Amino acid sequence: MRAVALLFAVSIMVIARLVGDGNEEPMERLTAASARTVVRTDVWQPYEAPTAVPVLVVHSDDSPQRASSPPLETFKSSAIDVSFAIGLLRRLGIEPTAWSIAFLDEWAAMEGAYQAQHNPLATTQWAEGSWCYNSVCVRHYPDQLTGLLATAKTLQLSYYPAILQSLKENRIAPGTAANLRIWGTIQLANKIERGWTNDPE
Repeated sequence: MRAVALLFAVSIMVIARLVGDGNEEPMERLTAASARTVVRTDVWQPYEAPTAVPVLVVHSDDSPQRASSPPLETFKSSAIDVSFAIGLLRRLGIEPTAWSIAFLDEWAAMEGAYQAQHNPLATTQWAEGSWCYNSVCVRHYPDQLTGLLATAKTLQLSYYPAILQSLKENRIAPGTAANLRIWGTIQLANKIERGWTNDPE
């Protein structure tokens, strides 16, 4: 009987311990016990991106300056469209100059093929949308870009290194007349062999 009474008393003490001693509410005890794992929503704030995005400023002293080419109106031509000549030179990796454009203009004049659409230097290079202009199939091109890309592709063949050198160096390089004969512009080749330098008189 004494053992039963002791067991009953212990049970009452355990239940009282679990329920609380009256000083704390059960939920408060639970929150306090698990505070390490509970996220307090009244403290946490969502991340907000800054309203102003910093801009990286590159000063001119930090990088080399690239000289810009003169505007189109500074170049003169009669047989070749200046924008075609400039586009062709840039496609070849050559910075346009008055000398190089004058050389291309003289070349186009000697070809007489500026009548062929978008093909002032009279290349026969095939391109999508092109068609023959004459019996040797100098081509008409559907637009200027197609024409200058076809002309650049021809000039980059292994037959014309002296012409490219001339355009890069702004002078008649040795072998230019021979290259022009391969191209088929005999009149300009003859003129160069007679001493023409393309320099202003």
